[in-house]
Amino acid sequence: MDYFDSAELPFSCRQLFELVADVERYPDFLPYWSDVRILESGGDRLYVQQQLDAGPVPMRFRSRVALEPASLIRITTEDGPLRNMEIEWRFEPAGQGHCRVELRVRREPVRGLLRGPLEALLTRTSSQLLPRFRQRASTLYA
Repeated sequence: MDYFDSAELPFSCRQLFELVADVERYPDFLPYWSDVRILESGGDRLYVQQQLDAGPVPMRFRSRVALEPASLIRITTEDGPLRNMEIEWRFEPAGQGHCRVELRVRREPVRGLLRGPLEALLTRTSSQLLPRFRQRASTLYA
């Protein structure tokens, strides 16, 4: 499954980059995210454990976060039900202090008993990411 969204936002690329890179705050404003912990950080990399609560069984998984300040964030999952998923955020200056943000989610189809509900959840969650981050940026930076 591939998902793509983009928008020009009235914030600097640095502000938006820092907002997306602050993974431990995701539970504050993203639905289903109940816990995010940085396990290790070093330079331009974070190793993170995340948990989504969307049903009777919490989904826990680890991910790597590669950071290229103010231009790119790439989050890849390493295990759990969301393994082989990549979320890529690109930030490009758009003039007058604005930033063009592109979001791409790539993942392999889910396998197993929870395939149907998990696929629906992931599709819904992907489509909410950019609007939720836009709303968070408006709250923090307006």
